[in-house]
Amino acid sequence: MQEVVLAGLDRAACRLGTSREALVLSITGSSAGGGPRWTRATVAAAVRAGLRGSLAGAARRGDVPAFAVPFLERLIRVTPIDELVRGGFSLQELFGN
Repeated sequence: MQEVVLAGLDRAACRLGTSREALVLSITGSSAGGGPRWTRATVAAAVRAGLRGSLAGAARRGDVPAFAVPFLERLIRVTPIDELVRGGFSLQELFGN
């Protein structure tokens, strides 16, 4: 699951024209990264799109169990972005990836 989140953040960062690190800093509200500032809505849209794409790829490869995909898609739609990023790493234990 961690790979899905990391790949999703990479996709989102690419969409925003920045690095994954700068994106994560913006999600956490840190100003340590300097760089551009986006609205919360812009970051949320980019991260959700990135995670959806990453999840779809993982599902096609069989890296995520098919039964979990609808549940994870719903989480991506409704969960606050900062919780999605944090939670993706703890879900790793659930799926054994």
